Amino acid sequence: VCSSDLDRGEVSRKVKAYMKTITDDGFSISKAQQVRKSLTVFLKANGFENFGIKQKLGYIPHKGAEMPSKEELRNIIELAPNFRSKCLLVFLKESALRIGDALSLNVGDIKEALNPETSFFLINLDQIKTMRPTKTIIGSEGCEYIRKLIEIRKSEGETITDEFPLFIDTQTGERLGRTAGTERSEEHTSELQSL
Repeated sequence: VCSSDLDRGEVSRKVKAYMKTITDDGFSISKAQQVRKSLTVFLKANGFENFGIKQKLGYIPHKGAEMPSKEELRNIIELAPNFRSKCLLVFLKESALRIGDALSLNVGDIKEALNPETSFFLINLDQIKTMRPTKTIIGSEGCEYIRKLIEIRKSEGETITDEFPLFIDTQTGERLGRTAGTERSEEHTSELQSL
C-alpha cells in the first residue's frame, strides 16, 4: 500500500487505537514503548511521519538511569570507540530491544538487512526475559550499520553463516555477552557525562 493511497487521518486513528489496545491489554510500559518505536520506524519508512503516536506511556527508570535525549544518544553513538560498538548502539536504538535479546541474534535472523535494497526489516524473536514472542522493525540506519559490520567481519577473514552470532567479542570470536555489551554501553555514557 502506497502512502498516497491512505488517508493520513485514517492511519493516525488506527495507529492510536492499536496503541490503546496494547496499553489496555496490560502489556508493560517497555513493551508499549517497543511497539511504538517499531510502528514509528515502519511508518517513517513508508512515508508517514509525525502524526501523533507519541502518547504518554510513562517511563520506568532502571537503577536511577534517565532516558537520554536524541542528541545525547547521537553523542553516545559518536563516542563509541569502534564501529562494532557503534553498530550495537544503533541497533539497540532502532530496535528498542533489550540488550540480551539483541545479543542473542544470529546473522540468519537479520539476513534480510544484508540486501542493499532493504530500507527496513522485521525481526521475530522470543524475548529472553519474558519468553514472549515479539516483533520489531529495524530502519534504514540500522540496516546500513549491519551491512557494514558484516562487510568488516568478512574482510577480516571470517566465514559467516546464518548460525553465527551477529555481535561477537573481537578478542574471543565468541558471541558478545550481555555483561560485556552493558559495560560498553555504560562506559560510553560515562565518557559522555564527563565531557
